[in-house]
Amino acid sequence: MKDSEYNVVEVAVPVPVRSSFSYLSKNQILPGTRVKVSFGSRTLIGVVISSSTKPNFQKDLKSIDSVLDDKELLNKKDIELISWLSNYYKTPIGEVAKLFFPPSMRKEIEIPDEQEIFELTQKGEFYSEDLLKKSPKQLEMLSYFRKEKTATRQGLKSISYDSRILRELIKKELISKKKIKYKEEIQYETTENFLELNSEQKAAYESFKESLGSFKVHLLFGVTGSGKTETYMHIVRDVLENHKQVAVLVPEIGLTGSLEKSLKSRFGNKVVTMHSSLSNKDRQRSWKSIQSSNAKIILGTRSSIFTSTPDLGLIIVDEEHDSSYKQNEMPCYSARDTAIYKAKLHDCPIVLASATPSLESFNNAKLKKYVLNKLEERVSEASKPKLELIDLRGKEIISGLATNTIAEIKKELTNGNQVMIFQNRRGYSPVVVCESCGWSPNCPNCDVRMVYHKQTNKYSCHHCGYAENYFQECKVCPNNELSFYGAGTEKLEESLRTIFPDFPILRIDSDISYKKDLNSLLAQPLKGEPMILVGTQILAKGHHLPDITLVVILDGDFSLYSLDFRATERMNQLITQVSGRSGRGNKSGKVLIQTFVPEHPSLEKVVDSSYETLAENLLQDRNQNKLPPFYHSINLITESTSYISCKEELNKIRSMFVNPHVDVIGPQPCIIEKRKNIFRWQISAKSKNRTLLHNSLNRVLENHKIIGNKVRLSIDVDPL
Repeated sequence: MKDSEYNVVEVAVPVPVRSSFSYLSKNQILPGTRVKVSFGSRTLIGVVISSSTKPNFQKDLKSIDSVLDDKELLNKKDIELISWLSNYYKTPIGEVAKLFFPPSMRKEIEIPDEQEIFELTQKGEFYSEDLLKKSPKQLEMLSYFRKEKTATRQGLKSISYDSRILRELIKKELISKKKIKYKEEIQYETTENFLELNSEQKAAYESFKESLGSFKVHLLFGVTGSGKTETYMHIVRDVLENHKQVAVLVPEIGLTGSLEKSLKSRFGNKVVTMHSSLSNKDRQRSWKSIQSSNAKIILGTRSSIFTSTPDLGLIIVDEEHDSSYKQNEMPCYSARDTAIYKAKLHDCPIVLASATPSLESFNNAKLKKYVLNKLEERVSEASKPKLELIDLRGKEIISGLATNTIAEIKKELTNGNQVMIFQNRRGYSPVVVCESCGWSPNCPNCDVRMVYHKQTNKYSCHHCGYAENYFQECKVCPNNELSFYGAGTEKLEESLRTIFPDFPILRIDSDISYKKDLNSLLAQPLKGEPMILVGTQILAKGHHLPDITLVVILDGDFSLYSLDFRATERMNQLITQVSGRSGRGNKSGKVLIQTFVPEHPSLEKVVDSSYETLAENLLQDRNQNKLPPFYHSINLITESTSYISCKEELNKIRSMFVNPHVDVIGPQPCIIEKRKNIFRWQISAKSKNRTLLHNSLNRVLENHKIIGNKVRLSIDVDPL
């Protein structure tokens, strides 16, 4: 048919095909608009990427079924970012485009424009607490409202929200409930003042201020406790005064609570959060508020970088070194690097903040590609914590703790202080083995051992979630006494309760925090009473606990023998970050690092050198060994129920790399070869020239076709 009066519309459809698809439309449809289209036998929701009129265009094309939006929801810069993400991370454009919308908008689910708001009544303000003595949960919720005045259901989750308790308070007329239009602003009382900056903070702030209105990358490199958050709070205020928006990224959901509270105490109702724990309703409402520019500060995890921010004036990436910013599934994007490109598109500055910058960012600062802003002094009166190696050789060890370590813990508790013990291993016993034949309970779906969890009395796989009820007997030989080795956080907690029966023990790991709100857990040590915190790396990131004076790292040599070339960098970062939880108030801090190899050069450097010196040494090693950031790499991973199919597919792909300046390693099994009953193999391509590497891979992808559905190919650009 002749389509001279039609528009040809390019639509990004969420299917695993790398190109967009052409459709016809009688009316002009602007890029960034959602449309419903027929795709084979299915009806899908796609996003218009471009639209053009071609008078002499002749081709049989399907027409757009319907247009879902009255106006475009994504702007020109969003479309450019979608295109860049698709090209750089080798991901189908439709799979990228759908990430720019909350889940409900990908499926055409209507979300009401009203939400429930709960407010403290005048009666509730002056109600006698004695009348609620027999209802402690009601009293706890009433106390929360007396402090916060107003809350949504989402906000109430921070106090282990119970709808029955809320109904009782409403029935007693202590709390009122009303529905408001989402566009109406919920008022948050601003209570926190801005602190005066010291000379280092002022210098960093002035540097940020000079960059407003133009693209520039700042690396805010500040020791733990140096006031990085306070420094960027001041520049956030300036951006808001210019009627612009600010995007703040944190690596994990657990870090949003305390930062959200701090932001709202200064900027009130201008703050919204975006992360996967929010309900579909809250995510869509936050998205609309941001997209319409009603919300001025967007606080979220890595996926929040895809939210359309039409008036973006600043991006802050907190804990920029954290590997959680990298997605492990397709699209394997880095939220930090995506944020940098987004800042470039919006012509605004971006601040990468960390006490332990990634070597990539540190090297870019050395090369003057980034502006380096350093904070070398803590804002509190306390000095940096003293690090000490504890030699475990020949020592009596109780559940992972040396006796002299236990003595140090007792000393701090007796003096009224708090202690943090870091063990990056959850569960009770990580190793379960038969002493007679060597058999261990392995996961039937994955190539890993299962971990015993005493709390659930199960053996669990930490990769796929498979679990079996506890059993004591070996399943291979007659031996009926399995042996349990190692100490996870559960066992450590149990032992500490025996050793220190008079002091509270608080365990914080993912087994606990998914059941309880992390902020309510961390509120306990803020009361200042002597106690012991036991936890995994959840505790290492960004939490301000001023009464901790001793930090114990159980397995200080945990990364020394890893196959991962980044292991030493991560060990340095983790030890530095964990150490930074000590001595954050006005008391000095101490860090004990337990190890069987205290003379290892890497550990000696951690104790005796600054992080900057460690980073310089690691960069020299990376350069000599042709590793990032001096070389660039891309992993190609095949997944199949047959490892032979994985290997054969990769051999075909490897043969297509013909450029002599691109090195290809493999095929070889991934570190965990089988996961969820799927075999995983990979090849790694690397080159000193990033453009040459990407062009070589593009040619491979143009010529390579996977026949049938036996093998799935994933591409990980800049793998971590």
